[in-house]
Amino acid sequence: MTITTYTAKSSVALLSTTILLLLISSSSSTSFFSNVNVLKSGQRLDSGSFLSYGNYAFAMQADCNLVLYNNNTVLWSSHTDGKGKDCYLSLVPDGELYIYGDGGKMVWRSETGGEYGHYALVLQPNGNVVIYGSPVWSTGLSYQTPNAYQTPNPGNYEANTFKSNNP
Repeated sequence: MTITTYTAKSSVALLSTTILLLLISSSSSTSFFSNVNVLKSGQRLDSGSFLSYGNYAFAMQADCNLVLYNNNTVLWSSHTDGKGKDCYLSLVPDGELYIYGDGGKMVWRSETGGEYGHYALVLQPNGNVVIYGSPVWSTGLSYQTPNAYQTPNPGNYEANTFKSNNP
């Protein structure tokens, strides 16, 4: 039989670590993260920030263009370069993805909005970017939005695809 004892010093260290992790996970902006692949409802990706997974990056560039890269190769773009300053990407609670610029002016939207709920934009391991929506039904035990270290089970979410407003 093994008996584990905890000292006050180890308890303080554990509590400090737990508080730090909670502060990081509840942040409303991902601008200081560099190795996450999920943007949750209510969060934003500021100019110069990006989501990443492996060789892929989904970047909100300083020129207001939202771009998906594989290494240095552009795979997809919102074609919004030069259409604003201090732009940021925002996933709102109805599943709509927006790029806002100068003073909150909308520059681009994904046209994926639906019902109010929990949504997550996920940069997947294969480079695909998907907005996952709220479950249609559950047992009611709990709902956990995917975090940066797990990819949601596609069977439990609705997938939306991006449509560009630009030709």
